[in-house]
Amino acid sequence: MNRIFKIVTFIPKKVINYAQNVNTALEAPLAIGDKWTSFEKWVTKVFGTTSAGALFGKGASDAAIAYACDDGVCFAVSLIGCGFDALQFVASFVPGPNVTVIVTLPCSTACKIFVWSCKNQTLPWKKGCG
Repeated sequence: MNRIFKIVTFIPKKVINYAQNVNTALEAPLAIGDKWTSFEKWVTKVFGTTSAGALFGKGASDAAIAYACDDGVCFAVSLIGCGFDALQFVASFVPGPNVTVIVTLPCSTACKIFVWSCKNQTLPWKKGCG
């Protein structure tokens, strides 16, 4: 039973450790580790989870549309954006403030804007999907 538990929790533990390492790496240069109040930490976690959840839904929808339209570039970009959203969501549950939002939110938004541009034919090489 213990071996099965280790196998099942291997990937989630790796993701949480990765999120915690990214969070710590972003926090260290700013020297803000112990300067946060509990309210400020709470706000970063609430903002991180809500924005990540909403953006993940948008990215998953974009990925499904791109897959249906056989658009490999937009599909890949949508999945990359979903990866940033997932990291932001997971980082909201590690101890301390969620400073990964500084990186994940702009990257995720950039992916969504790129896909939006593809879908609305604003890029010169795209003809849209309809």
